[in-house]
Amino acid sequence: MAVFDKELDHIDPENVPGSLRKLESYIAYMRERLEFNNTNLTKTLSASGTSTAEMVLVVAALKSSVQALTSSVSGIDGQISGLQSSIEAVNSSITSLQCSVSAANSNITALQSSLSALTARVAALEAADGTT
Repeated sequence: MAVFDKELDHIDPENVPGSLRKLESYIAYMRERLEFNNTNLTKTLSASGTSTAEMVLVVAALKSSVQALTSSVSGIDGQISGLQSSIEAVNSSITSLQCSVSAANSNITALQSSLSALTARVAALEAADGTT
């Protein structure tokens, strides 16, 4: 399928201004054809009775919907990634708190042992004080 007109196959590289005029003329011609086709699009009916313009509008709306959905999915994906990071941070905090609780329990156990030892010494001192 040729994109350019046959005249454009013979552009002279030696004649840059002339070649540019040919290109400008061809682009203007293609622009006019596109505008004409767009204005006459509503007049064309397919075999099912749906106009090509309606189909173009439906496809454009569908494309827009797909782009919106893609954008939404990307946003949700970003939110999921953020939530996963938050969950990892919370899990790290829980692990840290568990270590702190374990250390506090060890300190409590050590304090209870010290208290028991002190209570035993006080009892021993009181008993020794009462015998002298």
